[in-house]
Amino acid sequence: MGTLIYGADGSNITFEDRLLAHLQIAIITKLRRNEPHTLSWETPSYEGSGRSTVWLHPAVPIQFKFSGSKKPAINRIWVEQLLHSANSTGGLQVIPEPRPTNTVEGSEQSPGATQATIPAARLTRTTASPTAAPAARRTRATITA
Repeated sequence: MGTLIYGADGSNITFEDRLLAHLQIAIITKLRRNEPHTLSWETPSYEGSGRSTVWLHPAVPIQFKFSGSKKPAINRIWVEQLLHSANSTGGLQVIPEPRPTNTVEGSEQSPGATQATIPAARLTRTTASPTAAPAARRTRATITA
């Protein structure tokens, strides 16, 4: 599981490493263009259902930490679909990886990338004690698959 660390308070959002690698490309592409946008993901019904969204802006610190040491093969079709969603009014949506089609020689698409669903996720939020100063309050969002 990888972690997207976002904001001055260091909010953590965890995703499977492969998904996080693809989200990283889409997010950095948008932020390099100075295009703020949202990132949204769903929590499955057996985990309480729901949807979470964060606002991504070039002025806000962001860090991607991966649990694995190897870079996953990049599925360009998935990146394109993520960018397409990021350019829509709904913002960047966590979507399932598409099944591979005809693999072109030299393509970075992983031949084993046949995932058709998003790994199950659980969102947990915790905050600092109510006596903490407002500037010191922190919210943590954790998604586990």
